[in-house]
Amino acid sequence: MLNSTRNIKIALGILVIFSIVILSIYYWLGGFNQLEIQTVSMNDYYVVGHYFEGTYKSDTVSSYFMEIKQMIETRKLNGILTIVYYQEPIGKRGMMKSFIGAALEDTTVTIPPGYEQRLIQVDKVVQAKVDSHVAVMPNPEKINRRLREHAQGQGLELVNFSIERYLSDWEVITEIPVVP
Repeated sequence: MLNSTRNIKIALGILVIFSIVILSIYYWLGGFNQLEIQTVSMNDYYVVGHYFEGTYKSDTVSSYFMEIKQMIETRKLNGILTIVYYQEPIGKRGMMKSFIGAALEDTTVTIPPGYEQRLIQVDKVVQAKVDSHVAVMPNPEKINRRLREHAQGQGLELVNFSIERYLSDWEVITEIPVVP
């Protein structure tokens, strides 16, 4: 009996230490950071990249994402990694319609061969800023729901697409434009 009580105490001690370590890592990654939601005025986006329609699990999505990210890192495109979701991934298959590219800072640049350019017209957006590592960020459905709740509280009507701008692995901005 004494041995089983001791074993229970040891197991509980290990469980407490393990929980503290996991919570510390989650905290360090920004898992407890709150979404910053606001309505802001914006300028139009000029996005250069690739249109994609299909499942989000497709190798094409990740290759487009990594291709654009590399083009930005090597300064072949001067912009911010951006995904425009015309249809968010829904359901088990995760079908989506999106434009994966770079929101250009200089719109007079020559577009690389094989890329297309889109003008995303915005005047005002409802914006959520997340400061945490992508591993612990809230999922897009939760972010979009919070953005729509914010807009409803402000009496704003939103368009039916969203924009994600990846400033870094630690900072993502999600926006839904307000209907003019």
